[in-house]
Amino acid sequence: MDNSEIEAIVMEEVSVVETTRNENKRKTKILYSVFIPLTIIAVLLLYIFSVPSGWYLIAVGLIAIPGIINSGMKVELTSRFKNGLIIPVLARLRPDISYQPGSFIAQETFNESNLFDKPNKYKGEDLFNGKHHKTTFSFSEIHAQKKKKSGKNTTYVTIFKGVFMVADFNKHIKNETYVFTSGGKWFSRFKRVKLENPEFEDNFKVYSDNALEARYILTPSLMEKIIELEKTFNAKLFMSFIGSNVYIALQNSNNFFEPNLDQEVNQEMVQDIVGEIDACVEIIDELDLNTRIWTKQ
Repeated sequence: MDNSEIEAIVMEEVSVVETTRNENKRKTKILYSVFIPLTIIAVLLLYIFSVPSGWYLIAVGLIAIPGIINSGMKVELTSRFKNGLIIPVLARLRPDISYQPGSFIAQETFNESNLFDKPNKYKGEDLFNGKHHKTTFSFSEIHAQKKKKSGKNTTYVTIFKGVFMVADFNKHIKNETYVFTSGGKWFSRFKRVKLENPEFEDNFKVYSDNALEARYILTPSLMEKIIELEKTFNAKLFMSFIGSNVYIALQNSNNFFEPNLDQEVNQEMVQDIVGEIDACVEIIDELDLNTRIWTKQ
C-alpha cells in the first residue's frame, strides 16, 4: 500500500482533522494563559486573608482545568480520526476487516483462553473482526486487572495489557496446550512439555494435558514462527490452543492503533496505523494458520 492509495481516500478529512487539532492547541494555550495567573492570584489572596489550608488545594486545582478540557478535546478528535479516516480506508482497502473503535474482545473470550487469572477490571478498545483467506479472527487492545487486598487497602494490578487475538486454528484439538514467555497462570493440573528446539526452550515454557498433542501442534516450523513473532512485536507472548481456536496475547505497553495528536496529522500517520493493523492480520500468515490439515476447512 502506497501513499497515493491513502491520499485518494482521506485527503480532505486529514486536512479537517489537522485544522481542528491546531485549533484545539490554540484554545488550550488561551486556557493556560487565563488559569495560570488566576491560580497565582487565588493563592496570594488566600495567603493574605489567612484562609484555612484546605482552600489552597482548591485554588491549585484550578490549574488542572485546562488539562482536563484539552484531554476531552483529544478524545473527541481521536474518535473523529478513527471514524473519519481509519474506517473508510479499511472499507476500501481491507473490505474483509470490520473495525469498531469503541468495542473490544469480550471478557468471556479472554477468560476462555485460560491464559490469565480472571480479571476484576476489564476494558479495551479498537476491535477488528474478519476473515483472512480461510481463517476467521478477532483482535483488540485489552487492559485486564486483578484486585489485590492488603489489610484495609485494595489495589488493582495489571495482569495483561496489549493486543489480544483469537483465531480459528488449522488443526483438530482435543486437549489444551499453553505457551508462555513468562508470567501467565500457574497450571497445577498441566505438565511441562519439553521440546527439541533449544532457542524455543530458552524463551518459552509449554504446558499441556497431552504431551503428544502439544508436539503435534508445536511443529518445528511453528516453533520458529513463534520465536520470530515475539521478536517482531517486541512483546511478551502468550498462546493457548483450545477447542477450535488459538488465542494469542501480545503484552506490550505501546498504545496500538492510536494517532499521536501531539504531531501533525497527515497521510503517513494513517498509513502507520493501517500498517499496525496489517501486522496483526499477518500473524495468521506468520503462523501458517491458513494451511488446513486433513479435513479441517
